[in-house]
Amino acid sequence: MEDDFETDATQWLDSDEDGYGNNADGTDGDLCPLQEGYSTIDRFGCPDADEDGYSNPTGAWTLDDGADAFPLDDTQWRDSDLDEFGDNPAPANMADICPITFGTSTEDRLGCPDFDLDGWSDEGDAFYLDITQWNDTDSDGYGDNPSPAITPDDCIDTWGNSTLDLLGCVDSDGDGWSDEFDAYPNHKLLWSDSDGDGYADQSGTNLSDDCPDEAGTSTVDRLGCIDSDGDGWSDLNDYYPKDAERQIKASILPFISIALLVTLLTVGGVAMVLMRRKPEQSFVVAGQLTTPPPPPSQFNLGMGAFPPPPPPPAAQVTPVDLTPAPPEPTPPPISTHDALAALLPDTSESTSDEITQNITADIQESLVQGDVVSKPAATTSGPPLPKFGLPEGWNQEQWEFYGHEWLKEHNL
Repeated sequence: MEDDFETDATQWLDSDEDGYGNNADGTDGDLCPLQEGYSTIDRFGCPDADEDGYSNPTGAWTLDDGADAFPLDDTQWRDSDLDEFGDNPAPANMADICPITFGTSTEDRLGCPDFDLDGWSDEGDAFYLDITQWNDTDSDGYGDNPSPAITPDDCIDTWGNSTLDLLGCVDSDGDGWSDEFDAYPNHKLLWSDSDGDGYADQSGTNLSDDCPDEAGTSTVDRLGCIDSDGDGWSDLNDYYPKDAERQIKASILPFISIALLVTLLTVGGVAMVLMRRKPEQSFVVAGQLTTPPPPPSQFNLGMGAFPPPPPPPAAQVTPVDLTPAPPEPTPPPISTHDALAALLPDTSESTSDEITQNITADIQESLVQGDVVSKPAATTSGPPLPKFGLPEGWNQEQWEFYGHEWLKEHNL
């Protein structure tokens, strides 16, 4: 038998003629003696399809034994984490970025953990729990992928916090509505104005529309309701919706109060007149008393006493009738409506200002008349007084009865 390895005492036969001897224990012993092969790293003389030195794996020689994990890729041969991405770094093919950690990511990095299995590694996936999103360009929490992806960003390149009309757009007041469609972008409690009148659909603020479904300009009683005459009062509460000068129907209460005041003042004036006249009822003859006063004890200016004059003639005295007057008949009952109608002026054709002026004039006239009748005219009786007035020791009543005697005595 011819020796195929004349210089190597440990080898002598090469059945597959691949240059590796059949003696497995000899120098470079061929572990595949019947298969031509050129593997040199994990074992000698076995098939190596990609000629990278690592033999192709077989049932008897696996990756655990050192077989080539990538038998068709001469840039890779080892896959320590068994995720089918090679341990050799780039520029080797299928270079595993996480060579000792199993991973299935394929988009941003190869061979790293990808929890949602969207191809993007957890470390590089902005939404690692959402298979529909992975990138967030403006970092506002809303994904770049459009609908039907979950939480799609409507403003991909602009950070935003809107959540209601649009997602991920600028929302200055933080009410959830984007500034683009928020009618009140700087008011957190307001965001829409359906009728476009400047007053918000939302209630509870000083800009809330009381008539959100119809445009209006009212500002006084209600906001944003129809105001036909432009006086600020809504037509609903404006008694004169076509007259900007008037809004509220004149109330009858002020006129009732004024009428009652006029009545009280009139009755008070009459009562004062009667009270001032009451003491004069004891006089039955103008200027004389029913009972003469006592004469003065003596006359001054050297005159002595003189007997009192005879009593006044009976014909000159009118006796006082003390019989009570019969009661006046009771007037028929009158309704409150008729009483008010009798007291108040006719306002059917008058404005509230004209009515007030008329009643004020009536009050002033009543006060003037009451003042006139409340002052009784002063009355005097008896003979005229001397130039120096009453004589010493005399009073007015004595003068009225006996003054003519004194004047006679003094030839006056």
